[in-house]
Amino acid sequence: MATVLIAENVPDIAFGLDLLFTRAGHRTHLVATGPDTLAAIQRSAPDLLVMNPSLPGEDGLVICRRLKSEADTVGLPILLLSARYRAEEVTAARHAGADVYLAKPFCNQDLLLHVEALLHRSDGSPAQAQLRSRRHASGSPRETGAADTDDHTRPQTPATVGLPIVEGT
Repeated sequence: MATVLIAENVPDIAFGLDLLFTRAGHRTHLVATGPDTLAAIQRSAPDLLVMNPSLPGEDGLVICRRLKSEADTVGLPILLLSARYRAEEVTAARHAGADVYLAKPFCNQDLLLHVEALLHRSDGSPAQAQLRSRRHASGSPRETGAADTDDHTRPQTPATVGLPIVEGT
């Protein structure tokens, strides 16, 4: 299964996301600040970043722009979970490179559908292949969650190609 980096500074939400993704069969790693997010990505190349855009230490939108501008992370899918949902924030997230923007509170099933669609969409991208090869070359163990399995065993959900940034339900 996939490795999901959860960048969330609210402990209850972080642990809830960890439990949700682990139960869905994904490996997870938790961080709570912007600098820790960047360090974790450099250390272990996740398959997906789920991030609060209001992280302490470095703004989540700055992190998005940085990741989408670097060759080795341009293909990393980014899902933002925010307590704020104003049109200008959604537009800023889109311009920063976020793939999906969900408002808190969110529906767990809706979140999981977006996660699976992002993972499915990114599976064949050259940038994701580069991230996977970098992770395997480093030999770094994955953090927490399900045991390593072949990417082809991931359950397929209805792929929503070109997911828009949407409001949580």
